Amino acid sequence: PRDIIRLGIRMGFIPEDRLGMGLVGSMDIVHNLILKDYQNQPGIVLRRGPCIKKANKIVKDLDIQTPDIYTPVKKLSGGNVQKVLLGREIDSAPKVLITAYAVRGLDIGASYKIYDLLNEQKEKGVGVLFVGEDLDVLMDLCDRIIVLCHGEITGIVDPDEVTKEDIEQFINGEVDGIIGGPPCQSWSEAGSLKGIKDARGQLFFDYIRILKEFKPKFFLAENVSGMLA
Repeated sequence: PRDIIRLGIRMGFIPEDRLGMGLVGSMDIVHNLILKDYQNQPGIVLRRGPCIKKANKIVKDLDIQTPDIYTPVKKLSGGNVQKVLLGREIDSAPKVLITAYAVRGLDIGASYKIYDLLNEQKEKGVGVLFVGEDLDVLMDLCDRIIVLCHGEITGIVDPDEVTKEDIEQFINGEVDGIIGGPPCQSWSEAGSLKGIKDARGQLFFDYIRILKEFKPKFFLAENVSGMLA
């Protein structure tokens, strides 16, 4: 992700492994925020004040249930851990937010809270790349769905114009192409932004082109962290 950020794209990343890749479980909320900000701080002495203020704001805004901001995040529930991670990433005002299985292992209440937070980012014009496997959630949450089969993109669909059965055909590699959206014949032509007018859609396909340019090792949904290596 850091290489992509260096290209000038403000990006947030919510990995599948929250406490393995996203946060350090033995650290509290404040120090996990410092991990995101320390490179941007001037001088050699880390300033904890701004991060303490930010931690209190995230806890309040996202209703994170914790004894205090100095509690190790590994002692929080799964939903609260995910809210800490998501709060840290959206606080950086990203243009692109990548989430991998954002609600895996969470209860229904925590899941819907995460969905609401992601929808709020969409309303702000953030391009959200949501990696998931629940078709009902994907069709309800997403504006466009990219379908992969054996690591290859088999289709780009508008969820308002397809059924679950249509998407399953793409998943199984039975068909390929585009349903809905721009008038083009392949996903690479869709990446040319032909017929796409909204800024979030343009940002989405810009990001797809960056992935192709970087030639990531894996483009499988379950290996989203690997595709950014």
